[in-house]
Amino acid sequence: MRIYGIKPYLLPSFKAHYYDCSLEREILNVNKIITDNTPNLGNNPELIITDGCGYEDFRMVDLFEAKPIPMKEIEPNHFIANAHPFINKYKISYKDTGLVDDNNGKNYDISQETLDKFTTNAIVASKKSHNHPLTSIISAGEVSGKLVICDRISELPENFDTETPTILLSKLSKDYNPYALPKNVVGIVLEKGSAGSLYHLNTELRNMLYAVAITYDKKEIEELETLSNQYVNFSTLNKRITVNKIDKPEFITKTNPVVVKIPEMQYIDTLVDSKDYELNTVGPKAYKLKIMENLVDKGVLEGVQIPRSFAVTHGFIDKILDSMRGTDRRYPPSNSPYFKEIENKIRELGLDENSLMFRSSFNGEDVENYSAAGLYKSFQGSIDTLKYYITDIARSKDTAKAVSSRRTYGIPDEVIKPTVIIQEAISPDYAFTIYTKDPTESEDILTINMNTLETSESRDPYILQYNKKDKTLKIQSIERDVEYFRFDERGKIISSFCPEDKLVKSWDEIKPTLETVVKNALKLEKYFGVAQDIEGGIKGDNIYFWQTRNIVKTLKNKHF
Repeated sequence: MRIYGIKPYLLPSFKAHYYDCSLEREILNVNKIITDNTPNLGNNPELIITDGCGYEDFRMVDLFEAKPIPMKEIEPNHFIANAHPFINKYKISYKDTGLVDDNNGKNYDISQETLDKFTTNAIVASKKSHNHPLTSIISAGEVSGKLVICDRISELPENFDTETPTILLSKLSKDYNPYALPKNVVGIVLEKGSAGSLYHLNTELRNMLYAVAITYDKKEIEELETLSNQYVNFSTLNKRITVNKIDKPEFITKTNPVVVKIPEMQYIDTLVDSKDYELNTVGPKAYKLKIMENLVDKGVLEGVQIPRSFAVTHGFIDKILDSMRGTDRRYPPSNSPYFKEIENKIRELGLDENSLMFRSSFNGEDVENYSAAGLYKSFQGSIDTLKYYITDIARSKDTAKAVSSRRTYGIPDEVIKPTVIIQEAISPDYAFTIYTKDPTESEDILTINMNTLETSESRDPYILQYNKKDKTLKIQSIERDVEYFRFDERGKIISSFCPEDKLVKSWDEIKPTLETVVKNALKLEKYFGVAQDIEGGIKGDNIYFWQTRNIVKTLKNKHF
């Protein structure tokens, strides 16, 4: 530290900075910067943004925002400032004394690299304190191959070997097209990412690859890095990563390719009520809604509601798209008679015009041995957005990921027909995804991943487990919606704080409702004769199931 205007022997010894941060959805925000000033420096500090090269307020912020940030005293000798969203490098000037603290001429740095370090430290601390594993197993298995490190899975090295069995260690876990992976990739380790936020991607990777994990365990990552470009035996069994160096990898024996049977669709060009859904008219996803409605009516499912819906069939969608052929329009006009008919149907059923779900129900989704989860789009919107969302869902048949997936499993493009479910949207207190047999757990374990209105739908901060043998339901782990951390300059966590947790506080009240959820989930599993992946929610005392699909067995259709 260099303090202008003070002789060396007068330099005070103190910790200059703390950072108060919030961690939300694995994103860390620096909210406040604190300096524990002493009388030797002054009592009127302010942050000055700089690029570190003599230019203050230069390129770091909008010119209209480029002003020093005053710090206010929060306790004796401690000053705090709200962090400017564009701060990168800064120094502190004390206006009453003219002294400047500029970190020995380097200025203080909260660059992206620094934030990444703080973020990882916060995520690891949060997981440890709330019983979340540092390593999440996505696909439990054992393989051997060459370990290759890459920053992004979508950007493999130019000299990448496409013949030898390969395990990838990726530093960034961005969403990518897993079907574009070379066929010799048999395993993946991601260094970052929430299992919840990669929900659909996880399903695809689980079906395609033998061993996949996400880990924040520094020791595991370092062990893997020391084996870069070497042959290893790699296992994700027993909920952990194990890796051992070997002389040569084992090539996988070629197997017969998986045959995916797609329901042949009957051509219907009308809107269809849920009571009339059939497998060959609206696809498996919509058809299962009808089955659940019937099970509710028969009393098999007790205390469960299925949100009302109707289907826009592939024939009706053809009429919409045909009306635009020969034009340069991307979407039909708002006064299209087809959309007027859909609007009338929404009003006829009494659905909330401002809160609707538009869900894909292609005939190539949720079939016996191929889920296609996440390949085709779904949206939440209103009656005013239906022309955009119905059209976009239909066109999602042609996305790169959807096309690549079909080619991987030998599904002809022309057999895939889009249907769109229009369903009343529920805004639950808790939304959940249930795995009646968790793919990474014992078959005796049912897992419930839950989130709240305050969390992203793509995250699952609550993981609950029900043991089918001893009939116990417990909170396995919690990922807090928001957690607050105080760091020192080196990224060491000084303290942390969580607001009172909603689920823990109300556990005794909500547990009976969750037990009813479990009982009905197991009834669905029994009815369909295969493990179910169920999406739904709890609103007050009401339980909703708005989707169920079979958990398909791992296809592992790659061979070489």
